[in-house]
Amino acid sequence: MDLKNLISSEERPAPDMSRSNSQPRMSIHDLVNADDSAIRQRSSITHLTNDEDVDMNGHKTVSLTRRKSSATSSEVGSPFAEVRSRKQPAPEQLSPIEGHKENKPPSRKPRRYTEKPTWAKDYIPTVRKSVRKPAMATAATKLSVASISGTIPRNDFNKVVTEWIWANIEGTRHEYKSMGSIDKYLELELKVGHIWDKVKDRRLRLPVNSETILNVDFFQTDCYFRSGVPAQQFHDLRAYLGKLSHEKPNHKANKFVVENSHCVDLIAYERKRDEKPTTGRVSVDVKTQRRMSSIHKHRVADLVIYLPNSLYDLRLSMSLELPYEMNDAGFESFQKRVELRRDKDRVSYSHLATFTKIDMTKVKENGSVKHEVELELDTVELLNSMAKIGTDPLYYIDLVQAFLDNGRIVSRQLSIQE
Repeated sequence: MDLKNLISSEERPAPDMSRSNSQPRMSIHDLVNADDSAIRQRSSITHLTNDEDVDMNGHKTVSLTRRKSSATSSEVGSPFAEVRSRKQPAPEQLSPIEGHKENKPPSRKPRRYTEKPTWAKDYIPTVRKSVRKPAMATAATKLSVASISGTIPRNDFNKVVTEWIWANIEGTRHEYKSMGSIDKYLELELKVGHIWDKVKDRRLRLPVNSETILNVDFFQTDCYFRSGVPAQQFHDLRAYLGKLSHEKPNHKANKFVVENSHCVDLIAYERKRDEKPTTGRVSVDVKTQRRMSSIHKHRVADLVIYLPNSLYDLRLSMSLELPYEMNDAGFESFQKRVELRRDKDRVSYSHLATFTKIDMTKVKENGSVKHEVELELDTVELLNSMAKIGTDPLYYIDLVQAFLDNGRIVSRQLSIQE
């Protein structure tokens, strides 16, 4: 006699004439040969822990606790009782394990960040159009994700620039902390020109195919920066910016504010022992002959950017322009020490959306004429982005990135040969 017949003969109940053919009684044989979905459903965690369970015929039964408290002798003696007890462990059997988990001793491993610190986060795009595209691209990328990690890692170039700006601002604050807040006197500008090789007396040529930042020691030893552009490229760039400013004058994303000024800078250099050299500068309006500003200018640091695919390079400079108070007698004394006069006829294009001002200046000094192009970042907005780094860590990076991109656009526009 096989197992099927043995169990069926011992456990077979009296015939129930009221049972319909749609609900046949299940035997061990039926359970063994049942399909996988039925077994998985019966063994799922939902059926093991729900207060309402079902019996072998699919009828609802009372909860495990009530069933154990009201168990009959026939259930205890049934061959299925042991099977059910193995499938459904009692709560008192589980509680010691759960208590052990709750009271386990603290781990001695070093605590790890549950979330990356602000300074270590990569850019996670929320809209695919926000991913940067080449200048000639007109449509958004069709990639569903930015990279294998879903982020856009910061490249070395942007990392060097953003950290350089941050470090120099904090260093300047510390150096001049005795004066109180000096934030409003900071200036950050990009100047267009050439990195000049001192030995070969020509523009520097490096064996690289993409833009790079020069090592400070190498630059100071072997090179210097020549600012200025030829008159023709200067006028072409001015026409280009004028066209941009008139295309959508009322559109906030592309609005420019154009200003004209004409002044003379009177410059006197002051050199004191064991102190950084400073530049005293008084600007006098040509039309009214009134003093527009008087400052002491301290150069904080320079970062030189070599652009091999352009005709021009960039110099990123941070300066501190402290007010230079003087009365009429002091101004007369200052004029006696003036070493350089610069007549500056300037047109400024302020791009409101990127907080960048582009100054195009025709300079007359020492009997010669120069054409200078420089970009200045709104320092108030820069410091505001730094103050919000905890709540909006990407804004500071994006603001600096837009400033650098504006410098690249200007340099490439100047490089167009017609």
